[in-house]
Amino acid sequence: LERFISGYVSKCVPGHDRDMIHCALAFCSKNASIENAVRKITGSDVAKGVGQRTDVHFMHQHRFCGGLIETLNYYDTVERLEERTSREKVGQLLRNIGVNPASVLGFDRMFPSPSVKHTYAADLRNIGVNPASVLGFDRMFPSPSVKHTYAAGPGGKKHNTDASTKLLSYLNTPELIGNLTRHYAGDYLLFGLPAPTWAIKAYEGSEPSYNGPATVQDMSRGE
Repeated sequence: LERFISGYVSKCVPGHDRDMIHCALAFCSKNASIENAVRKITGSDVAKGVGQRTDVHFMHQHRFCGGLIETLNYYDTVERLEERTSREKVGQLLRNIGVNPASVLGFDRMFPSPSVKHTYAADLRNIGVNPASVLGFDRMFPSPSVKHTYAAGPGGKKHNTDASTKLLSYLNTPELIGNLTRHYAGDYLLFGLPAPTWAIKAYEGSEPSYNGPATVQDMSRGE
């Protein structure tokens, strides 16, 4: 669900990426409403081969890598990456195959640690430079509490969509949440992931019962 909203905000909401053609390809409009986007991706047009099948931003994750629904058991490592854990997990994966993360070009930029950001900020201040004045500093060294922006073209458009803070402002009805969960249920079930707590709360209209992946099945059946 989070990935869908991130893609929707990035490709369909003005003021973010310039390549809104992805929104038109997936949902037949460069500024499709969230209701129309969910309707299009979960409706008959998808079954007929329109939209989601041709745009990776909204494609089921189980269709990646040659069809993970058939090949997942051949992988040695499958990890869920989140902002607070991605640096440690990716670093460990590299070490497992004999690669020092420090030798990977851009590793600290893609997976910055708080200490790295603090060190660079201190070095800049020591020479009289305010880190906030350095173009791209927060993009290269984002803090967990402050989502970063950077210039993606004229006017400095936002690229990071900060979708996690916008989920319920877009998926604001049980119908939208249920329909989208039904559409992506295969991904949750394949990877053994529970439905997001916020989605369960909104769908049930009360405190969730923590049933793990079974809750995804219930929501996808519309129970």
